[in-house]
Amino acid sequence: MRRLILAVVVTLSALGLTAPPTLAFPNTIQVTTTADGEFPGDGKCSLAAAIKASNTSGAAGYCVKPGTAETDIIRFTVGSGLQTITLAADLPAITAPVTIDGGGPKVRITGSGALTTGLEIQATGTTVRDMVIDGFVTGIHVSGTAGADLFGNIVGPNSDAGILVNNSNTDVTIGSNIGTTPSTACAGDCNLIKGNGRVGVEAYGGGEIMGNFIGTTVGGKVANANGIGLIIGDGTWKVGTHSTGDLNLISGNTGDGLQLIDCTCTVQNNVIGMTVDGASALGNGGDGIDIDRSESTLIGGPGFGTGNYISGNGSNGINVDTDERHVGAVLSIFGNSIGIARSGSALPNAGDGIYIGELAPATIVGSDIVHHGNRIAQNGGAGVHVVGVNQSDARIQGNSIYKNTGKGIALDSGANSSILPPVVTGSSPVSGTACANCRVDVYSDKADEGKIYHGHATADGSGNWSYPNTVYGPYVTATSTGANGNTSEFSAPMAVGDGGGGGGAGANQPDGRIRKFSGAYIGNNIYNADGNNQTKSGQARIGYIVEFTLLIENDGDEADAFHLGVNAGSTTMYRIKYSRGSNDVTAKVVDGTYLTPTLAPGATLAITIDVIVKKGATLGSSVSRLVTITSVGDNSKQDAIGFVGARR
Repeated sequence: MRRLILAVVVTLSALGLTAPPTLAFPNTIQVTTTADGEFPGDGKCSLAAAIKASNTSGAAGYCVKPGTAETDIIRFTVGSGLQTITLAADLPAITAPVTIDGGGPKVRITGSGALTTGLEIQATGTTVRDMVIDGFVTGIHVSGTAGADLFGNIVGPNSDAGILVNNSNTDVTIGSNIGTTPSTACAGDCNLIKGNGRVGVEAYGGGEIMGNFIGTTVGGKVANANGIGLIIGDGTWKVGTHSTGDLNLISGNTGDGLQLIDCTCTVQNNVIGMTVDGASALGNGGDGIDIDRSESTLIGGPGFGTGNYISGNGSNGINVDTDERHVGAVLSIFGNSIGIARSGSALPNAGDGIYIGELAPATIVGSDIVHHGNRIAQNGGAGVHVVGVNQSDARIQGNSIYKNTGKGIALDSGANSSILPPVVTGSSPVSGTACANCRVDVYSDKADEGKIYHGHATADGSGNWSYPNTVYGPYVTATSTGANGNTSEFSAPMAVGDGGGGGGAGANQPDGRIRKFSGAYIGNNIYNADGNNQTKSGQARIGYIVEFTLLIENDGDEADAFHLGVNAGSTTMYRIKYSRGSNDVTAKVVDGTYLTPTLAPGATLAITIDVIVKKGATLGSSVSRLVTITSVGDNSKQDAIGFVGARR
């Protein structure tokens, strides 16, 4: 019989066939005690034993299930509420990929101030979720070449770093797009990184950091300071992205909010130095963003949700000050709001809005596309300050720069090759003289900066230039930019009048009107914030639309732009869409971040509002909304219209 079996096996082998492999599946290893050590006195499975089991693909301590060669999951059955594991010795380093899921978070590990590291991650593919980690020198250390995902943790206080990511890591994710929007708390995949002595997060290598609160309490409106909020030491990183849910809140820290050193970074959609709702200062003690030895880096961007709010900080909004210039590096800064709140009101950085020092990379502040520049206002120093004879190519164009304590653009002696500003000699059309063949950017302002960017002209070989389009004033200013991309200070202002039109309701005043379908508008020259006497109602059958038109008029006596926001409660029976022409702007209006183009005094802009009656709408139900229109020039000036849609 034994000979027969052997013959069959030999025959299968000769045919090139093999037995099916034994399949390996990850185990869920349940931690059942808060006691420390691999063999705790209560005879249960400890966290130390669970990590060792996962590392060794075998059994460890008193754990029921062994680890496997696959990515195991460590979960906790240790009681309700937050449970604490107080460690007397460091946990084993994580040397095989594993998911540690605190489930709430409901599990805290603490070193009581005596241990080096809370979790040492040395294995790529490791995930740590919903844990509380404090009382160590470093809370989480991702070392070697490991990649890791860190979601929903509370990290701190630790004496040195909350999270430290070492060199050679190229696939680290800290936080994710969790739906964190203005006014909401840190929840879901948001890591709350607070109270760490030297730094909240220090990262080298590469990856993404998004959707975290760094330096605040969970509500995002009270400081719980780290030393420095976030340090990127080298590599390629995304800090926030254009999605609303990806913003990092980096506020309330003792030192700088964000330091970028030797990195190729994209920094977008972050709130730095403010409360999470963007309404009040919660400043970092130093600069909002400090940039040193930058590779090509982007701060902000052209699209919706890419710009950062950088306001309320104890020094400069953005500080570019380096001891070494990387050849070929370009630093682009545009689409950001620096020194102002989300509403447009003053929230100054104590120093300059943007400081550009010697040996900074070629720096572009702003964009020649209207509305893609930065808004730099109300800061304690200059709007943009360029220093040093070695800084000769800072391009500053297309921004809205106004009401700063110092100059709108300030060039120290020798900076930007000492390029001189243009001279404005005429107002109809706006014209003057500048350096030969230089670009001339034209602005309106109420004083001597450049609040409203209009466009540009080019000086001829003799330096003469003329801008043919309308300039609103009351004053016009201009800058020159040379062939090297070096921009001057603003010119002396020249009066051009108020541009005509306007309802005379004040220097800044939005006026909202509303109609149903093609009916008459109501609300002209009525200014209130509750929609009184400027609310329309309409009905439609299921599957049909009630259409309203919101007409916004600039009733002020200067050019202005306006933010639209809506009290967007939840509804399952109706869908509401806001459009400007063929462009759907619903998400921006609901977020309170839609910004109209700049309107001259007396000019209007129409927004279509469609209320779609959905299949589930019950007879007699309705939905109501109040749309608030806020002046960018003076956020205290508002108007509001209301509308009500109902099922017929």
